Amino acid sequence: FNQDEHFQSKINSLDTGIYIFGHSHIQWNWQSVDGRITLINPGSCGLPLDGKKNSIPYTILEIHEDGQVSVEEKRLPFEMEEYINILRNSDQYKYATVWTKIIEKELRTGLEHLYFFLHFVEDYANKIEDERRPYALDTWETAYALWEEEICKN
Repeated sequence: FNQDEHFQSKINSLDTGIYIFGHSHIQWNWQSVDGRITLINPGSCGLPLDGKKNSIPYTILEIHEDGQVSVEEKRLPFEMEEYINILRNSDQYKYATVWTKIIEKELRTGLEHLYFFLHFVEDYANKIEDERRPYALDTWETAYALWEEEICKN
């Protein structure tokens, strides 16, 4: 980030402060050299996608009396199989089976799969000329079966 001119120009336009955000499911932090800006993405305790298996991230932010900011990234052990069994026995699995199977795949690999599946199902729906949005259950489930067969098995 320190070498990226576009990033630096955007950072320089920000007010001094600490910016905490998420949704990428990947833990990271960055502080400007002058200490004016701190960026924190604490990660995801429920679905970390940073490739580190069997642990979940959390972040400790400390603001010292002198105004200095310190950020510490931590991880806790995570009983993935136990969590997956809970998911499989939940109403979520019953009513959103495909969605839950993708979450399981993400938990097992620690990597993003949903984004790629959503593109796959969109292409599949267009291919079969299904214009329904949200996707019909049969389109959703057939696309998932094809995705598993064509993409995930390779």
